[in-house]
Amino acid sequence: MRICLVSREAYPFIGGGIAAYVAEIGSALVAAGHELHLLTYPYESLTTRGADALPGVVFHSVDTSDGPAAIPGAYFCEAAQYAMAVYSTLKGLHEIHRFDYIEFPEYRGEGYFALRAKRTLGHFEGAVLGVRLHTPLYLCHDLDLQSSLSLEIEILRHMEIRSAANADVLLSASRSMMDRMLCEMGDEAPPESAQSRVVLPLPVHLDTLSERMGVDLVEAKRPVPVTTAGHATRTVLYFGRLQLIKGVVELVEAGKRLLERGLDLRFLLVGGDTLSGPFGRSMLAHLEKLVQGPWRDRFEFAGQYPRERLGPAIRQAAVCCLPSRWESFSMACIEAMSLGAVVVAGDAGGLGEIIEDGKNGVKFAAGEAASLEQALLRALEDESLRATIAANAPKRAFEISDSASIVRGLGEAIAAARPMTAREERRAAAAAARRARAEGPDLTVVIPFYNVGHYLPETLDSIHAQTHRDFDLIIVNDGSTEPHSLRLLADLERDGYRVVHKPNGGLGSARNAGFHAARSKWIIPIDGDDLAHPTMVEKLLGAIKRGDPVGGLASVSPMFVSFTDRHENLVSGYAPMAFDRDLLLARNIAGPGGGSILDRQAVLDVGGYDEWLTSYEDWDMWCRLAKTGRRGVALPEFLLYYRLRPGSLMRAEAIPRNQALKSYLLSKHADMALSPSRVLRLEHAEAERYKALAALRESQAHDLEARLHASATLDGADPIARTRAEIRARELIDQNIRYRMVDKVNTAMKAIRIQRPVKRLLRMRPGR
Repeated sequence: MRICLVSREAYPFIGGGIAAYVAEIGSALVAAGHELHLLTYPYESLTTRGADALPGVVFHSVDTSDGPAAIPGAYFCEAAQYAMAVYSTLKGLHEIHRFDYIEFPEYRGEGYFALRAKRTLGHFEGAVLGVRLHTPLYLCHDLDLQSSLSLEIEILRHMEIRSAANADVLLSASRSMMDRMLCEMGDEAPPESAQSRVVLPLPVHLDTLSERMGVDLVEAKRPVPVTTAGHATRTVLYFGRLQLIKGVVELVEAGKRLLERGLDLRFLLVGGDTLSGPFGRSMLAHLEKLVQGPWRDRFEFAGQYPRERLGPAIRQAAVCCLPSRWESFSMACIEAMSLGAVVVAGDAGGLGEIIEDGKNGVKFAAGEAASLEQALLRALEDESLRATIAANAPKRAFEISDSASIVRGLGEAIAAARPMTAREERRAAAAAARRARAEGPDLTVVIPFYNVGHYLPETLDSIHAQTHRDFDLIIVNDGSTEPHSLRLLADLERDGYRVVHKPNGGLGSARNAGFHAARSKWIIPIDGDDLAHPTMVEKLLGAIKRGDPVGGLASVSPMFVSFTDRHENLVSGYAPMAFDRDLLLARNIAGPGGGSILDRQAVLDVGGYDEWLTSYEDWDMWCRLAKTGRRGVALPEFLLYYRLRPGSLMRAEAIPRNQALKSYLLSKHADMALSPSRVLRLEHAEAERYKALAALRESQAHDLEARLHASATLDGADPIARTRAEIRARELIDQNIRYRMVDKVNTAMKAIRIQRPVKRLLRMRPGR
């Protein structure tokens, strides 16, 4: 087969974790005769160093500086931008190489847009797309008790879970991780008939592992001495990151209890520090504080070891303790067992599945120091148990992680997914044929219109240029008063256009009139000053026709780019994600109201658009549909051109009244959240970032005033430069505080005269 692995982490540029998996499975696939490609980050000397480390692998790099990924302001976080670059690069590679199988990690959602493209657009034809579960970033965040949230973490949660849901093949090294992800998916989980799910451990080349870890091959085959009686001091070894989720706190507590019992022990903790101590502090500092007192010299925090030094440490230790609170899988456990070590490990997650208690290791109740104390005592004192474990542990390690059998299992999983993939493609083709035979159009394009006569002809030209032409068109005149606009509407009616006239009521009211006047199942509202890409209707309707394995699809949204004078001169972009009931209360991540395709009856069933809203009516609609259990997805392509102009709703309503509008939505949809705690914490974090930004601006006032003089020319600049300044200001405010360039934000906001209103809003926030 021709296979492409996608992984930002790649050996030899990164060691351990996903990079180690890529190296192991890559070597195994090449050895089995498969053609292997690796798409990764553009590391320096990628092809030369990569080829030396992984012979036979063809390396490709992702470029975020060009193409759709480079559109400014389009993405909610860096991970989303990178996922778009992955999709764009991979699409070109697939056209050349025609991969049979493409695999992504769920970690950081690298395959998010590519997987969505296959589901909605039918891209990557002929390829099976798989996702390998490692441990999602959001799960590490939760298990490390990091209760504070950020928009980036929540977006990553969404991307990681939806990536798993959209895969043709879902792989997990443990049943625990598979079950956990299926639980996280909830209603988003596709039926088993639409997704192949396989528990397949991680491969390890154990035949060469001992040599790589600094243990002589002859020595590695010699059993570890199991008798501990009479030893002056015995070593309990831990190796891995010093991280809360790894159970190092429980290890220290259990160790102190054993020392108080009178056991002559030394605890060696090998691994780098993390900021998983109390509320983001150093874990190393926290552990050093815990061991202060009479037993301080019995705990050694040795930092990271090179692999060639780790092997001898494992062989010399009386016990290897891996006390993780939860772990998807543990290559560290496999490595230690393969060298004949007596391993004591927690029973949660993949570790609990690897070790058979009393046969090839010892298990304890994960997260409980007292249980760990008893397990260590048992492993240290029971000589018969130690002998049994030393004899059986290497066999168990080879049984689980044999590379050849895992490659065969992967091939079987891919083969099982192929019929499902083929059925989907045939079903989509049949649905398209049925639609083509149906009488009359199944779609209406609705154009709300209010005094935009100068722009409507260009909008109509973009509608008439569509590659799919079988649709009705309705123009809703929302009480226009401008003479030029009224003359244009009269001319259009004489030319046969259907125009619905109504008193002025706002955008929501105009859309409601269009939805009531239409008779088709699907509606695409598009504002009278925006433009549609020639394939927009075809692709939106195509996504509907392809169907949805979960069901309940009510809308499909495109990405859009914004412009001022000409759509070729883009200013910024917007890449919606999909419906997410928690995230929707914090951000409109679902899509633009104009340019999306909606189920007409679903919209009418929830009462149509809220006509009280003077902006954010589309955001409100997504919330209302989501609350009823309906689903929305977004196409990973920029198909709408959104015009930025003086007097638009965005500038006249959304920006100056953002706080009032959003408060209205939060009040109206307070019952929508699936996890109110997450929403509250996210909103709190956002408010704190606004306060921090305001404080930083105040502290740099003199410098900012000086910079204002340098940027004063923006007042007379062309519309693109002025609008880019505005977009950049809003973008920087939304980003995580550590990425902000505060001086540039303030200068840009002053240049477009919105600094003082924003500052007043910030000062009104609680706690200021």
